[in-house]
Parts: sequence; C-alpha cells; structure tokens
Amino acid sequence: MSQRLEFFSAGEPLPKARTPVLRIAARFFPRRCSKALAAVIAAAAMSAFGEFSATVSEVDGDIDVVLENAVFKCTYGPVSKFYTDQDETCIKELVVNGGNDVVGRFYMDAMVKNEEHDRGALNHAEVVVDDASEKTVQLEWDGSAVVQRVTMYPHKPYLKIDYYRYYMYVRDFPEKTGGTPIVYGANDWCRVDGSNPFGEGIFPRSYYRPEMGDPADGGSLNYAGWFIMGTLSGSAGFGRLLPVKHMSVIKLLDPHKGYEFYPHWVTKGSRQPFTSILYIITGGEDELFTQGMLLAENTEADPPAIDLPEVGAIGRAPAHKARPTAIAATYKSGAVLVKVVSPGPHSIRLVDLKGATIMHRTTQGNHTYRVSLDNVAAGMYLMRVKATDKVVNKIIVHHGR
Repeated sequence: MSQRLEFFSAGEPLPKARTPVLRIAARFFPRRCSKALAAVIAAAAMSAFGEFSATVSEVDGDIDVVLENAVFKCTYGPVSKFYTDQDETCIKELVVNGGNDVVGRFYMDAMVKNEEHDRGALNHAEVVVDDASEKTVQLEWDGSAVVQRVTMYPHKPYLKIDYYRYYMYVRDFPEKTGGTPIVYGANDWCRVDGSNPFGEGIFPRSYYRPEMGDPADGGSLNYAGWFIMGTLSGSAGFGRLLPVKHMSVIKLLDPHKGYEFYPHWVTKGSRQPFTSILYIITGGEDELFTQGMLLAENTEADPPAIDLPEVGAIGRAPAHKARPTAIAATYKSGAVLVKVVSPGPHSIRLVDLKGATIMHRTTQGNHTYRVSLDNVAAGMYLMRVKATDKVVNKIIVHHGR
C-alpha cells in the first residue's frame, strides 16, 4: 500500500524523507516540474489571488461551493445540460492564478444516475475540516444517496475527491470545443485482436472488455495502481488519477469532449468508497504524467472511513424537481414512442452529443406516435419533445447498441 502524501505549512522545515520519492513528494514540485507551473506556484505564493478558504453559500435555492487557494479556485454550482431538464451541481469553473480559465467552460465531476437522470442539485453541503493545512467540504446529492468529500491544500494545485456513495458513472467534460484526452500507457496497450481502443472514435468502451481479453489490472495503463489521464488544450488543462482496482469501465469520448468512468459497474465487485485526484496542468503532457506519477506513488486509493448521513433524513431531501408528465417519450427497437397530452403544436428534435440537430419535425394534438430512427447512425443522442406551452421532456437514446 502506498503512503499518503504529506503536507507542510509554508516555512516549516521539511522532515527527512524515508525514500527519494517521498522527499520529492514532500516538496511536491521536483526539478522535473515544468518552469511554467513552477512560475505559477511561485507567483501565487506571493499574490492575493485567493485566501485559502472553503465557502458554502445559497442563492435562489441553489447551493454554491468554492474552494480556493493561492494557486487555483474550484467552484461547484448548478449547470444546465442539453440532455436533461434538471440542473446538476458539479464543477462549473476551475481557474488558475492570474485568471487563466483552464477547464471552466463546461462541466466536470458530474454524475449520471441512469439514462434519464443525473444526480441533480446539491441538497446539502458543509465545511467539515477548516484549518491551516486543509479545507474539506462534504457534498450530498439526491437525499444523501450520493456523498463526496472534496479537499484542497494550501499552495497545492490539486483536489482530493473521496467518493463514498455514488451512482453509475462520473463525467469530466472540460470544454465544449477543443481539448485532447491523454492517458498514461495508451500507446503501449493493444487488445488481443491487435486493435488500440483509444483510437476508435466516439464512445469506445476503452477499458475494459473481458470478452476482448483486456487485462483487469489495466495492463500498460496501470501506474502504481492508478490510471493517469487528463485533457489538454495546448499546454494547459487538468489531470485525473483513478484507482485501477475500483474502475470497471473508462470511456474516452470524441477528441473534443472528455471521458466517463464507471466505478464498480458490473465488474470488480460491489460498490466501495474510492479516492480520485484532480490536478491543474500548465506545462503540457510531460507535466501531466510526471506530476500524476508523483501523486500516484503517494496517494491511498481508499478514503478514510466516515459516518455517513442517513439517506432521505430530515434536512437531506432531494433538491431536484419532478419531471412534467404531460409528455412521455420512450425508446424501443429503433424508434422513439412519444405520448403527448397537449392540444397545441409540439416539436420533436433529435440532437447528437455536440448539440447538432439530426432530425426535427413538428406535429399537433393529443396522441401517441412512433418516430423511426432507421436512417440514423448508431450512437448516443438526445430526443427532445417540446410543446408550445413550454412543457418539455427529454430522454437519452442509445440507438443501435
């Protein structure tokens, strides 16, 4: 088991490390760290970019959470997404010192409950650790059926995210356009048929497929028990560490979207708490890997045990609103069945994951009808039905799969 990364206050003498790796980790930024990131850290230590703080606030019924230090600021807040009627609280902004928006143009650390629902809006948030060495916020969604703890450290360019309760999979979509997913060891990993799943295009089941002979331990993707991956636009972006033993599936999306990861889904046993690291990058691919390797060598994959809140307890009620029932849409056998209870005109629109319209039609009246997708390529789409009285329903369609 790897040892937990140690943290020290500014000016505190560094202890003698037991190994060279731990000595480097105590400093965190070794000589091989890029000059660009080192400059950001050095400038941040002397700047007024941000007090080391964790705050929870509520505006118009929405909970915002901000973690900030001298290096970067992370904001959890409500985000509207095209494939669902419900806003979800996730990372909507990640900004480095100096105002350079690294990955704040879309959403990250989002979570999907099932094909029609995300985890929704935060129903509870509180600062549970607030001292000079760390700030930790406990976040709860869906009546506390989902529980995470997010920790920031002073002058460190990363977050530790402990997932205690979670749903089907997590999404990191860092940007609407641009950004290239990068995975440690991907160039050396091929399936038994000779294919490399990291080049298949949209929604490949990149890792892992037992029927294709994929190694359960991640093969060349495994570094010290972790997957190291991230997304870069030029030299800036972010990295993710994911523990191999807890990940069942990782899907790399198209080159400009991001990825999804499924912990303990079908394979690798029942759901267990796990830890992930999200870190800032300003020095390109080399920095993504070198800093990821240091963190992997010094981070535990399993978070410490905590007392979890009762699901649905008083004060932990789900925050999202019920879906309208005037319109119902279901997908079955290559078609969408749409039932509308609205005498006025209504429209049906099928869009792809980039928001491009694939099909659009209008109709009128109370009835159920079948929308064939025979001429639509296999893939994941959003079917959106809207009436003139602004009644809306949306479903995610996994067509041809």
